Formats: sequence, C-alpha cells, structure tokens
Amino acid sequence: MRRFKFSLAPVLSAKRRSEDAIRAQAARLSREIRVEEARLREMRDCVSSARRDLAGIQASTVNTDMILKHLAYISRLGGELMNRRRRLEELSQERAAMLARLLQVAKERKALERLEGREKAGHQAEEARKEIKELDDMGAVSAARRRAAGEVEG
Repeated sequence: MRRFKFSLAPVLSAKRRSEDAIRAQAARLSREIRVEEARLREMRDCVSSARRDLAGIQASTVNTDMILKHLAYISRLGGELMNRRRRLEELSQERAAMLARLLQVAKERKALERLEGREKAGHQAEEARKEIKELDDMGAVSAARRRAAGEVEG
C-alpha cells in the first residue's frame, strides 16, 4: 500500500508555524498590556496622592513655591498618565488586530486540515479499491487455474 502524502503539507506546516508565532506575539502584547495597566493604576494613585497633598498644603499655609511645585508635579503626572493611556490604547488595538489575524490563520489552517482529511480518505478509498481489484484478479487467476487443472484431469 502506497503511503499518503498530502500535497499541501508544506503550506499547512507554514500555517501552523504562522499561527504559533502570532499566538506568541499576542501573548507578549497581553503581558505588555497588563504591565501598562498596572503602571496606569500606579500613576492614578500618585496623582490622587499629590492632589491630596496639595489640598493639605493649601489648607495649612500659604507657601506659593510649594504649591507651584506640587501643581507642576501634578501636571507632569497628568501628561505621563495621558501617554500611558495612549500607549495602552495602541497596545490594545495592536492586540485586537493580532487576534483577528490569528483567527484568520486558524481558519485557513483548519480548512487545510479538512482538505488533508478528505484527500487522505480519498487516498485510502483508492488504495482499498486497488487492493480489492488485485484480490479479484488473483481469485480469477486461481479459478482459471483450477478450471484448467480440472479440464486436464477430466
């Protein structure tokens, strides 16, 4: 019996490698997003703390230098916070695009796997037909020999 060889095996293999690579990239992006989210939470906490400190300074004494320094600090934190939000949004969009690509590659891989299954089933059916034909031919030859042997004896 001839061994089955899928004609698109290299393409299927490339799709599997591509899918694995995209999955790894998506996981990396997910880790980056978690880190950025943690940093964003820390920044929010810093801004809240600085605002509370500023409120305390304003209530206790009128030290304009300290108030201006706190306002500048809060402003800088606000800018960093905006940058982190922007980066988080970019990472989220990149991950969404990556997951869409992963879904597409997975669909293509599954289609190739279904095609491979159909071709393999067709190959097995063809091999079974050939085997049956060979057995029929051997049976016909054997029957002919028996008939010929019976005619010679008779």
